[in-house]
Amino acid sequence: MPQMQYAPRQFFSMYAEQNKYLNQSVKDLPFSQELKNLLDSQGFETLNDLLKLEVYNWHKNIPGFNYHHQQEIISHVMKNDLGRFLRDE
Repeated sequence: MPQMQYAPRQFFSMYAEQNKYLNQSVKDLPFSQELKNLLDSQGFETLNDLLKLEVYNWHKNIPGFNYHHQQEIISHVMKNDLGRFLRDE
């Protein structure tokens, strides 16, 4: 009878790392000071708070938000393997 195989520890480690990034304070993210201030002024405390919105609504719901800010966020999200958390529907 074959042995049961469980998900490798790397999977759980990766999930924990992603969760850490999602719940990290906006102030501690590697964003420009302008973007950090903008997100903070609009009440976004963590990256997860922002990712609850659809990407196309960022411009509508965040006064002063621009294309460069969007690129900065998306670049960080993709670099940290969080792309599946981007909402576009």
